[in-house]
Amino acid sequence: MIKYIVILTLVLAGCKTIEPTVTERSKFAGDFPVDHIRNMWTVCANASVAKNPAFPMPIHWMYCDCMVNIIRARYTHKELTGIDKPVELNKIMSGIAQECVDDVINPIIKQPKKDAQELT
Repeated sequence: MIKYIVILTLVLAGCKTIEPTVTERSKFAGDFPVDHIRNMWTVCANASVAKNPAFPMPIHWMYCDCMVNIIRARYTHKELTGIDKPVELNKIMSGIAQECVDDVINPIIKQPKKDAQELT
């Protein structure tokens, strides 16, 4: 009897179709060294705090997360470090900064004061 159960199990297992696993591709190239990512974030945070010292710290954190994520999504490490013209790099960073202001900071500062206070 056990022999028939084993055979039946093998037959049924063999009839099952296996669907291929679809993995979601990361939006980042993954080639930025960790220290470079940390340095970008730290420079961003220091500049953001210096420019807007009245903002609660979580706003600066979210803004810099946005900046670093956009940079990593659009550029490889080689592409970013290959931009040797300060004017070009400044233009790129200014555009990304404005995107993050629009996506992160503006929605927060346009909330009623009590909601923005909850971030502290």
